[in-house]
Amino acid sequence: MTVAIACEPEEPRATVDACRIDVTGANLHAGASDPNAYPVQAEQKYVLQFRDGDGNEVGRSYVFSPDHAGAHSFPNYVWPGAGDSDADIRLLKAADDSVVATQAVNVLSPEGDDLS
Repeated sequence: MTVAIACEPEEPRATVDACRIDVTGANLHAGASDPNAYPVQAEQKYVLQFRDGDGNEVGRSYVFSPDHAGAHSFPNYVWPGAGDSDADIRLLKAADDSVVATQAVNVLSPEGDDLS
């Protein structure tokens, strides 16, 4: 299953729009099954990282696990600053911050101007 990240609205206005971030296709389980252990499979935990165009972290979500279909919705994130056309959202494994998926986001100025 391919992991995908979507931001709604697709081009949010910095400091104005609350974005919903939807993750699909994420693995629920980490590692192989071990019938001698409880739980049989460890639950995979993730965190969303929000980065500006310079690669600086400007926010993180809470730690979460997806549902059985591999989906999760983060209900609201407001991009800080004056807007950044090269921002991105990364899905990271919470255990080691390894990158699972990345989605570019064109963050507009608070007035709705494209800064690119």
